[in-house]
Amino acid sequence: MAQIPLHTQDMNYAKILSIAWDPFEDHIIISLQEGTAVLVNYSTNAELCNVIQVFERQAQGINFISWYEDKSGDFISGSSKVGAIRVWNVAQP
Repeated sequence: MAQIPLHTQDMNYAKILSIAWDPFEDHIIISLQEGTAVLVNYSTNAELCNVIQVFERQAQGINFISWYEDKSGDFISGSSKVGAIRVWNVAQP
């Protein structure tokens, strides 16, 4: 896993719509306007993050994202376009 300066990470030039910090790990989950979610591991060096995983693009988009605080590794995404809510697990792309 290479460290990549987050401000130079391409991520398809999509706008960031939502960011959530994992309450159990040093992870951030980011939802992008183009409909993908990106899991990154942040370090004490604020300019470097490791992109761990890019999740499957959702055609309906992802408007908000949040960690599910009752279970480590689970997060919830939602789309206002179709009223969909999805539960994800970082171990299951």
